[in-house]
Amino acid sequence: MPKLYSAADGYKQGDLVQFSRDHLFAAEKLFVDDVRCLDSAGYLSHLGIELLLKALLLGTTGAFPNEHSLLTLGCCVKRAIPEFGLPSFYLDVLPLLDRYYELRYPTPSKLPGVVQGDWPVIREVATVVEQYLPDEVRASMSQEASCKGGRKIIRQRSDIWK
Repeated sequence: MPKLYSAADGYKQGDLVQFSRDHLFAAEKLFVDDVRCLDSAGYLSHLGIELLLKALLLGTTGAFPNEHSLLTLGCCVKRAIPEFGLPSFYLDVLPLLDRYYELRYPTPSKLPGVVQGDWPVIREVATVVEQYLPDEVRASMSQEASCKGGRKIIRQRSDIWK
């Protein structure tokens, strides 16, 4: 049984969603900009969808597992939210996205190929998953981009750099 993370550990559903949105935003830019960035785009896409699924679990069950498989997380969400459903086409996409998790390291002969045309399907999967978030969490998804996870992401120049 994988370790569970909860609000008691400091995790908040809105923070997971905001990190997800930022990873997916970056992935979209990388899918479009340059083919040499496709590995990063694929990995960030996986991470963005993973965080969305974990946000659903945190909001519904109060915890999420230390698990990275989107297919496994999707099944956990389905158990927690019986009305949760991805169209069958998207269920076929999750195993492909699960392979993108391998893109974080240069593992010889195990790395999947990435296609620039993957982005529209990834965005659609994220959009379907986001529909199951509570209204107040979806409303907060457009909050100021310079604040995230309870902190300002842009720090002031400090003595450390002098």
